[in-house]
Amino acid sequence: MKYDLNLLAVFDAIMQEQNVTAAANRLGLSQSAVSAALSRLRAAFDDELFLRARYGVVPTEKARAMAPEVSEALDRLRHVFEDRPSFDPASARRSFRIAASAYFECVVIPSLMARVTTDAPGISLVVEPLGPDLDTKALAAGDLNIALGRFDNAPDSLVISPLMEDGFLCLLRKDDLPGQHSVTKEQYESLPHVVVSPPGKWRTGLGHTLGTAGLTRHVALTVSHFLAAPLAVAEIGGLVTLPTRIARIYENDPAFRLLPPPVDLGQFPMQVAWHPRHRSDPGHRWLRDVITEVCASI
Repeated sequence: MKYDLNLLAVFDAIMQEQNVTAAANRLGLSQSAVSAALSRLRAAFDDELFLRARYGVVPTEKARAMAPEVSEALDRLRHVFEDRPSFDPASARRSFRIAASAYFECVVIPSLMARVTTDAPGISLVVEPLGPDLDTKALAAGDLNIALGRFDNAPDSLVISPLMEDGFLCLLRKDDLPGQHSVTKEQYESLPHVVVSPPGKWRTGLGHTLGTAGLTRHVALTVSHFLAAPLAVAEIGGLVTLPTRIARIYENDPAFRLLPPPVDLGQFPMQVAWHPRHRSDPGHRWLRDVITEVCASI
C-alpha cells in the first residue's frame, strides 16, 4: 500500500493552527488544496480528525492521539535533509523569552537565572507576565519560547509538562494567634482575608479548593500579585493563604508567622508549555532541561 507522506504535513499544520486557512498559509497552499488533503486524511484514517468549531476546527480523540507521533516523525524526516544544529551553552549567545506566572517569577526565575549565569553566561532571559490567555501563536512563531504557569484546558497544539507541585500555608502578622500551631476553621472563616487573584482566566484554583473543603473566606482585599498580599496583611491584619514556597519567602521575616490552614488543601500542579515546533531546537531543549532541573531542586 502506498502512503502520501505529504498528508502528514497537512495534518501537523492543521493540528498546530487549529484552523484550515491558517494551515494553508503556513504550508503555502490554497485553502481548497488543504481541504482536499483533509478529506483524503479522513478517508485514510477512517475518522473525521478535525471537527468544525466557532473559530476553526478542534481535533478528535484520534487526532490528539496521532499528533505527537506525526510531529516526531516529521522532525526525523527533516533531519534527513538538514544538519542537526549544535548548541554549546558555555559559548552560545542567545536570548530566550519566557511568559511566567507570578508564582514562577517569585519561586523559579531567580534560581533559573543563577544557573544560566553560571553555565551559559552569553544567554539572557526576557521574562514577561503570563497574560489573560496563553499566546499559542507567539509560541508557534517563536516570538515566545516557553510559558510557565498552571494550564487547565490548554490548547491541544501545545506540549504541556508537569514541573512541580505545591501546597498552601497561611501568612499572618507575627503577634496574631499566639501559641497556636494552626489556624482553626472558625478563625479562618472570621478573620479578614487578603486574596490574590491574578488577572485573566489562568487564575489559581484556591477558591474552588476551599469550597470543596467546606471553607469560606471573609474577603477584605483582593490584589493581583503574591508579593502585595503580605504587605497588606502587615497593615490590616488578618491572613492570606499563599502557596507554600511563596509563603516560605517570609519564613525568617520578624513581621510575619506562617501557620497551616485548618484543613489540608492538597497540592496544585505547576507546568511548562511550549510548541512542538521547538522540539528539534537544541537551545530550546537545553533551556527546558535546565528549567526541569531547577524545579526539581527547589
